[in-house]
Amino acid sequence: MIATTAHARPVSEAVSAKLAEIKDKKITRFEPIIKPEGGLTYAGFSDNDLALQLDILKSLQELGIVKQEPVDYIRKCSYCGHHGLLLKISCPLCGSTNTDQGRVIEHLNCGNIDLESRFIAADVGGLVCTKCKKRLKAIGVDYVKPGSYCICMSCHKLSPEGRTQPICLNCARSLAADELKVELLFAFVVEPEGLSKYLDDGDRELENSIVGALEERGVRASVDAALTGSSQVEHKFDIVAYQTGGDPVVAADIVRSESPVGPEAVLNFFARCVDVKMPKKILIAVSRAAEKARKLAESYDIAVLESDGMDPEEIAGMIIGHVMGEQSSGPVDGHLEDMLHSITGVAEQDSQSRTPESEGDSLEKMIRAITGTSQSEGTVGT
Repeated sequence: MIATTAHARPVSEAVSAKLAEIKDKKITRFEPIIKPEGGLTYAGFSDNDLALQLDILKSLQELGIVKQEPVDYIRKCSYCGHHGLLLKISCPLCGSTNTDQGRVIEHLNCGNIDLESRFIAADVGGLVCTKCKKRLKAIGVDYVKPGSYCICMSCHKLSPEGRTQPICLNCARSLAADELKVELLFAFVVEPEGLSKYLDDGDRELENSIVGALEERGVRASVDAALTGSSQVEHKFDIVAYQTGGDPVVAADIVRSESPVGPEAVLNFFARCVDVKMPKKILIAVSRAAEKARKLAESYDIAVLESDGMDPEEIAGMIIGHVMGEQSSGPVDGHLEDMLHSITGVAEQDSQSRTPESEGDSLEKMIRAITGTSQSEGTVGT
């Protein structure tokens, strides 16, 4: 058994934890939140460290799991970069922030314009002009309400609009409107397809590592490769390595099981290899293969590797040995070829009505035929 260590995913522990949280809690987006005391945070994070949050979200974006989506703009101090701003209204005439604002009344008879609150006379139960002391009769008759105005308590002037005066709550600077720094806020939206693909790739970490090791050594290989056999059925193999000319030369399947991998896995793999006429065959059992399975594999010239951790570099080396012909592989028995041709005939008769769901039927027929022959010849069975 190969002594190996498991390879971790190329992401940080924090990113892995967030991935698990996205999957388990079915999170669909991370929204930016402006904190009352100033600054930002993202929903879905218990840690208030914005830099760490953005580092995790950017890592997820690089993996294709989330994408940025602009949602809002915020203004912040151009001097200290703080998001907390207090907005005060200043007088456009003298600049004082000692102002009040509210709806005003204009008394048409004397031209007095003042805040509505100052026209209210509680003792007469109505409105009384603060200038001529006359009682107001009806809106539109002797007075109008032109809208909301700003009144300065310093210069006592009334203005249709006050001037917005931002004050930074961090450095206390008074800022002009054009001194504010504008920042675009992004939400991070989870991409279901990207998440699904990454989780699938994560489940195929060993396969991807082996293929990477092969390609580093100049051998072309692919994960989850589909090959069409003589029966016209498409078979998938976990890894396929190719000769320089482009023809597939080695097929490898990785069988994961808590219990020892049994002979049925060997038969399934062998039947597919026979159908696609695969010269070299490797079955990788995680974590181990049963004795009957190993004996059956040996009789079919299938190399069996077994390990709890698997070393991609070592497996890649064995696959390269097969590609280069350093390890022999005997020819497929003639009676197995004959069985394949007879099964192919059955598959061709059903080809017009075959559906994707029924493609596995031909493979099952092949396995049953091989199993029956093996048992009749005294080969170790299930």
